[in-house]
Amino acid sequence: MKAAAAVLTLAVAVALVPLLVGRGSGARPQLPLTVTAAVTPRAYLFGDRVRADVTVALDPRRVDPRTVAIDASFGPYETVGNPRVVREPTSVRLDATLVCLTLSCAPGAPQSTIAFAPAHVRYRDRSGRPQSAEAAWPPLLAASRLTPADRRLSQIRVAADVPPPSGALDPLLVGRAFIVAAVALLVAAAAGLVRRRRGRPTAAVLAPVEVPALLSALAGVERLALESDGKRRSAVDRLARELGEAGLARLAPAARELAWSSSAPSAEPMLQLSTEVQKAVGSV
Repeated sequence: MKAAAAVLTLAVAVALVPLLVGRGSGARPQLPLTVTAAVTPRAYLFGDRVRADVTVALDPRRVDPRTVAIDASFGPYETVGNPRVVREPTSVRLDATLVCLTLSCAPGAPQSTIAFAPAHVRYRDRSGRPQSAEAAWPPLLAASRLTPADRRLSQIRVAADVPPPSGALDPLLVGRAFIVAAVALLVAAAAGLVRRRRGRPTAAVLAPVEVPALLSALAGVERLALESDGKRRSAVDRLARELGEAGLARLAPAARELAWSSSAPSAEPMLQLSTEVQKAVGSV
């Protein structure tokens, strides 16, 4: 019994030693940051776009997020636009969209594996000392859309048996027809302009017998030139109305302005207006 108890005590002591040692020395400190590189999709066809992400998870108590810089090389692939960097209090992430359309990216076999150079991360700890870390990219499986004959070419194939362009009409004849039609349109437009100008009515000289109302108003102006102010205004205003009816509207504004000026029209301008109207209607 004593021997069994001694063996049991020894076993318990052996089991407790690691726990006691670990508790006394403290837990192993975590890394100041971790770097992860990922590519999606992992398998793709030649010419497809691929997304590459580098994620840096950090302890802000030990790393200043503002000092984190991510260096990643994707050659011979090219980035579509500028890579995007997202900074947060506990992480920094680089997002890039990649594509390659040159033969250098074409798989040499129906399928091949592609691996980028590791992504490098530079940063400073809280004491200001420069530090670095890196992460390996997972391998990519690229499948080609090209046949072995396609990959031997340096440019895109063009069919050699393409027939020359042809049309139902001779291009030269079509061009001449358009020129003739354009000239005909210009001639028609010029003829229409000439007819329009010829058909425009000219200022006719009216005989006195054709405008009896105008002659009556004109006689009233001459007769009332020496009468009272009200009669002179009324006579000139009537003449202005009759000028418009007789087709001499160009003289009507002057007559109307004279009739309703601030001061009553005097005999002299009334007689001058009468003389102009008589010349317009052909009566001297």
